[in-house]
Amino acid sequence: MTDVLLVEDDDAVRGILCDAIETLGYTADCVKTKREAEALLAPGSHSLAICNVLLPDGRGYDVADKASALGIAALLMTGHPSEMQAMTVAGIAHLQKPFRLQDFERALHDHLGP
Repeated sequence: MTDVLLVEDDDAVRGILCDAIETLGYTADCVKTKREAEALLAPGSHSLAICNVLLPDGRGYDVADKASALGIAALLMTGHPSEMQAMTVAGIAHLQKPFRLQDFERALHDHLGP
């Protein structure tokens, strides 16, 4: 099992977050698209899926929903104010972009443990 599935379309951001995940001692599959992410999801494949909300081929919500249906915890990321408000109202776990790396690391520990 891989600890984290990270879905982020920005190459630089994906690289930084993937490095952070691995620096903390977790394993990660880091992909750019909804299609790539969904191809990797299976029961027990990951402990946590972290998804950017807006992806080039769809929405991170769809990946998060599929992950949740498979028993995988999900965390969404976005910088779009309307998306943030909707997630807050719905009680969906999320990180508001831009976020500090420490906030990302805290979210990993909260979901996966130290």
